[in-house]
Amino acid sequence: MSDEGAQRGNITPRFIIARDQKILLTATGNGGWKDKAWPRIQELTGTAG
Repeated sequence: MSDEGAQRGNITPRFIIARDQKILLTATGNGGWKDKAWPRIQELTGTAG
């Protein structure tokens, strides 16, 4: 764990995807990144497999 991570303790990561000042998606935790945020990023950028 990084020094910063050790100082923060057990804080759940939060992810927000926005475009044109509008929130398109919010997700929390590693599962939220894997299951929601990353697929949405791929969809929005045209890189979905």
